[in-house]
Amino acid sequence: MERRHWGAPLLCLAAAAVLGMVSTANAAPRLLERFNDWAAYLNEENGKKLCFVISQPKSTQMNPRGRKRDPGFVFVSFRPSEGVTGEVSFAYGYPLAEDSVRAEIGEDTFSLIARDESAWIEDTSDQPKMVDAMRAGTTMKIFGKSARGTTTVDTYSLSGVTAALKKASEACGA
Repeated sequence: MERRHWGAPLLCLAAAAVLGMVSTANAAPRLLERFNDWAAYLNEENGKKLCFVISQPKSTQMNPRGRKRDPGFVFVSFRPSEGVTGEVSFAYGYPLAEDSVRAEIGEDTFSLIARDESAWIEDTSDQPKMVDAMRAGTTMKIFGKSARGTTTVDTYSLSGVTAALKKASEACGA
């Protein structure tokens, strides 16, 4: 099955909306509701809905320390017009090395594929398993390595993800 990612432009738009950097009503996703460490958003353009939940890491460890990096985010997207339900993606904040990213939630580990500053689950059939692990877990760790060799571990709280996913899914009719 061919995957069509919205990629870095969508991730940047969503991140900018969360950070309050988007000023036009037409371009900005609409906040549906915040749930602890997660928020649910809806964007409608040309009659097509995009719903997503988003969070930022609660902590970050970098080696070497002090390297510059844009903020990291995790998203779970719903695009009913494309049949996409629960696509997990990451905006990492720097260009990633290939085959350098993985996610750990409890005992579950998921391989991610990197493209530029973004990453997605490698095996799309594992998406539901990853979303279920997020619902059941308390933290998620994302391990990555930059194209320049910096290693990073982002730790995300999963508090509120279940309610946020429910809100986004309902908003998109998924």
